[in-house]
Amino acid sequence: MEVKLMKSAFEIIINNSKDIMFVKDEFLIYRAASAAFVKMTGNSSVSDIIGHTDLEIFENKELAKRYISDDHRLLSKEEDLTDYVEPITDDHGKARYGSTSKYILRDEKRKAIGILGITKDITTEYLVRKRYQQELKYLFELPKDTYAVCYIDVDDWRVISQRRQNITGETIQLAQTVEEVCNYAVESIIDKESRAAEFYSHFTSENLHEIYSDGRRMLTFKYERKFSDDIIRWVRNEVNFITDVDSGHLCIMLSAKDINSIKQEEQKLLEGAQLDSMTKLLNHETSMERINKILYEENDKQHALFMLDIDNFKSLNDTLGHQAGDKFLIDFANEL
Repeated sequence: MEVKLMKSAFEIIINNSKDIMFVKDEFLIYRAASAAFVKMTGNSSVSDIIGHTDLEIFENKELAKRYISDDHRLLSKEEDLTDYVEPITDDHGKARYGSTSKYILRDEKRKAIGILGITKDITTEYLVRKRYQQELKYLFELPKDTYAVCYIDVDDWRVISQRRQNITGETIQLAQTVEEVCNYAVESIIDKESRAAEFYSHFTSENLHEIYSDGRRMLTFKYERKFSDDIIRWVRNEVNFITDVDSGHLCIMLSAKDINSIKQEEQKLLEGAQLDSMTKLLNHETSMERINKILYEENDKQHALFMLDIDNFKSLNDTLGHQAGDKFLIDFANEL
């Protein structure tokens, strides 16, 4: 009677559980499986599982070999394995992870006769914790190009932790409160109409929650920032939204990276495409673009175009040489 009762209870559990459950005998042949397990293997019914081994039911043979190796280790050590994280079959190409416990089934003489496995799908929790740990590395391994990192609890509205370092003699002001973080940013941003200025001017818990609810997990801003002694450098802010795995609060990891040399190189390339290489004046193509843009955007206004001619320039080249002519053009451009 007791055996029938236990068997009936087990059948109800395994047939209705949302967890991935299975039973193998001592030869690692499946004897029972939950619907969630059948779905995880990619099969259509439990009859595709019962009487088969991992190598027979899993398309991914490397994964099947890993499961078999774990089972052999379990039986050889004769110790249950509990709550260890392992990969489970992909979901349309996306990795999934499970928290698995495997228990040795024994007969009345304590001889191992099989394995009971229970796996909970923890993909979401695992990826959240992994990303959380990666973000927290900033607080301990500040990259060489990063002025500062600030970890803010959006729900409690407080600065949890922060780190700063000098880059070319400059760094970000130390802020004790979230309000100070925002005020320092707004005051130091050169272009008050930029996206960065707009973001920090409306830096509230409500707005951050709204951004997060819209599905955005990272924001980036590039802007010129004024440091001490009125030194201006290009900075990129990265705002990463993460969930604190302990409190469950929405948090952000705010970093400020130095991109001044990158922007200077970009400026050189831009100038190379727009300016005459010798005089540094706008070249013909760029001049025409600027003129047409002004005429189009300000077509309700009157405009004047001045044309300057250099008298006897050919004779300058002929008598003093082209180097003298080039120098004259450079000096003339500087005067303009």
